[in-house]
Amino acid sequence: MGCDGMVKLAAGETISIAKMLENLENSKSLCVISPEPQHSFELFASQFTLVEAAGGVVVNDRGEILMIYRNNRWDLPKGYVEDGEGFMAAAAREVEEETGLMDVTVGEPIVTTFHFYPLSGSWILKRTWWFSMSGGEGELVPQAEEGITKVEWVPSARILEYASQGFASVREVLKLARPGDENVLHLENIIP
Repeated sequence: MGCDGMVKLAAGETISIAKMLENLENSKSLCVISPEPQHSFELFASQFTLVEAAGGVVVNDRGEILMIYRNNRWDLPKGYVEDGEGFMAAAAREVEEETGLMDVTVGEPIVTTFHFYPLSGSWILKRTWWFSMSGGEGELVPQAEEGITKVEWVPSARILEYASQGFASVREVLKLARPGDENVLHLENIIP
């Protein structure tokens, strides 16, 4: 992913939430350059309440990807990790709850993403653990109480159409997905 904006930090320095938002007003994306990236990120993250989430790129035997429609955007199924729950178990549970698809198999990790948002006067940093997953047949049922209005198996030929109606981070997750040897998707060639 390219950067529209850039911030350079000195050793031991971080960027405040206010400065990050100011930079993002004029950019779709922002790269933060630091001689100590892990330390700078830890300082940045300390300004937030961290919440953990997990989800997946679910592929069926036909090579279609399971997507959900929530808040006027196409997305991938994901949700919060419950106390005492592992990331893989949370990913499987969330896919089942949000889509009605039972018996999903969780495979390899894909990537971990971060995004932040305000909630009730505080800032939340949501870390989402993404996994390659496979799923079979069954009735798809959108989880209405979560604002999900549609669940669909999307053929790879139409994935760009759907992904372009979602968040940039979802497109990045899809590019990195490798759901299995028999259904390997080379989405990096499909999704810009």
